[in-house]
Amino acid sequence: MEEKEIKKSKTDPESGFLTREGKPKGFFYHDHRSVDNRYNLITDVHITPGNVHDSIPYLNRLDYQLKRYAFPVQAVGIDAGYNTSAICKGIIERNIFGVIGQRGQKRLF
Repeated sequence: MEEKEIKKSKTDPESGFLTREGKPKGFFYHDHRSVDNRYNLITDVHITPGNVHDSIPYLNRLDYQLKRYAFPVQAVGIDAGYNTSAICKGIIERNIFGVIGQRGQKRLF
């Protein structure tokens, strides 16, 4: 079995080493924000180490908001980083319509 080296910051051990195309390499955090489409209000912010994939906390954060605010969520719009089979299955199980971006699409503006 191949061992994987995990980099750990000596000054901030809770951060995670980010290696993502188009991003600087180093120890960072991610903030995952949810926004209400109707009023453009940030409804949730969740912080993870930089080496945690965007899709990992998504369903738990969605459930947190559904429970806390009792939002009548009918649809979610998420970017291509969230296009995983687990998230697709999770939003279907919650009877929510998902609009998911595609990878490699050029931005219009």
